Amino acid sequence: MNSTQKNYGIELLRITSMFYVVILHTLGHGGLLKSLEPDNGASYKLAWLLEIFAYCAVDIFALISGYVGFPKSINYNSHIKKITRLWGVVFFYSILSVFICLIICPGKISNAEIINSFFPLTNGLYWYFNAYIVAFFFFPIINYAFDKIPEEAVKIIVIILGFALPFYEIMCNQFKLLKGYSSIWLIILYIIGVSVKKANFTEKTNKYLLIVIILISTIIVWLWKMHGISFKSEYIAIEISKDTLISYLSPLILLAAICYLLLFSQFTINNSTIQKILGICGKSCFAIYLLNDNWLIRSKILKGSFTNLKNDFPLLMIIKVLGFAICFVIISLIIDILRTRIVYFFKTIYSKLIYSKNNNQSF
Repeated sequence: MNSTQKNYGIELLRITSMFYVVILHTLGHGGLLKSLEPDNGASYKLAWLLEIFAYCAVDIFALISGYVGFPKSINYNSHIKKITRLWGVVFFYSILSVFICLIICPGKISNAEIINSFFPLTNGLYWYFNAYIVAFFFFPIINYAFDKIPEEAVKIIVIILGFALPFYEIMCNQFKLLKGYSSIWLIILYIIGVSVKKANFTEKTNKYLLIVIILISTIIVWLWKMHGISFKSEYIAIEISKDTLISYLSPLILLAAICYLLLFSQFTINNSTIQKILGICGKSCFAIYLLNDNWLIRSKILKGSFTNLKNDFPLLMIIKVLGFAICFVIISLIIDILRTRIVYFFKTIYSKLIYSKNNNQSF
């Protein structure tokens, strides 16, 4: 595929990763995982299997940034404009979420919470966006450096950053990567995404093998959660628990994310209608995260809303979680598509007014 062509498989992967994010928050913020105990049997096991299956979502989204961002030559002026526009989108959804909560749960929001929503960056309301802003300014430097690095060196970088460093970190926690909730980890993921593109890993992998690796990685992490042991050394800084492998830093979670990237990058989508839909939805999928992980929506609406699902038949419980996630994704995409249409409408009117004013002055 030509580097200038849009890879619609990657656009589909963007949407898929956000779908996984909604699943994670439904199980986590929704209270379902906390309400389940091993005594719940199949419900406990299936809920955690779904959680682990979706856990690679954030790693996938950050890997995509590197994969699609290389080998572009980035102009810093346009780069700054891009992050400014993104901040505008974050601000919009932070305020929109206030109105959503006022409508759905009136009387539960304080004046202080409303004021805080006007400052999403300084109040750290979205951890990913705050971490991304710092990482964002390193992307042009990384692109320039990797344009010069030989392919063999890139493979070594993937092994070190993708597996050796995360493996050491999840056991020893000496690099202070904050379990992946940090700018440094997003930079590392960007580098790995660039490396995958640079070394042409996509052309060297089999689709079916990638699916098998994703499934095996997920099952290993799940089995460790179900039957793993806990260990803490008194002499060296090593601590292992049943949750050790359930982390953005987990080599197995990251391996699954890389396999997703390689798998979806090989998808060939020729239907023009589907291409158009994926192109539009791909641009709007960040709105899914901004709505689903908004602190007000999370604490006032989602918190504990899914605990009652533990009483359902296990398979029905999973179907309801997936159904909610699908509905949330669709509604979020519709909202953002409407937002972009409104912005485009006002931009068009503004451009016409400026054009008309300049023409009148010329006379």
